[in-house]
Amino acid sequence: MIGLLLINNMIFSKILKNAPRYLSIRFNSLNSYVWESLFPENFRRRVFSKIKDKEKRRKEYKKMRSISEEASILVFIFVLRKIFIESSKATKETVDMLKELNVNGFYLGKRYYEERNKNVIAGDELAKKLFLLLDARAKKIILNTDQIYEILDRYQKIKNEFYG
Repeated sequence: MIGLLLINNMIFSKILKNAPRYLSIRFNSLNSYVWESLFPENFRRRVFSKIKDKEKRRKEYKKMRSISEEASILVFIFVLRKIFIESSKATKETVDMLKELNVNGFYLGKRYYEERNKNVIAGDELAKKLFLLLDARAKKIILNTDQIYEILDRYQKIKNEFYG
């Protein structure tokens, strides 16, 4: 890692490995998007054409991957956290609206949602646990981000510090 922030990459890899398949797919999709956004093919070609030594090329590629992976993890956590928070908000609003109609709760599959039971606040709890995995700098970035492009802009600046 570039060492700019974050979660231990090994811990993240383990989490992703044990995550449901749809989350792995989402991460891989975001990872490809971030890689191509930060290091498009024409940029990579231009950088690598100037480096003749194979080992130096490998190191350069590793540095690019490190920047991209760090950005991808942040983007993924940002998106996932937002999904958790918004799902919890929607569930709370649904429970509250039903309460006004004198309906105490509802079942979704085998889960019962009422008041602020654990099923209603599950998204908030998941978002908190996910947030705990981050270091202070990553938390600050996530809290100050409204859109994915803001994270990408931050990493474009980091990339530009290395490549001008």
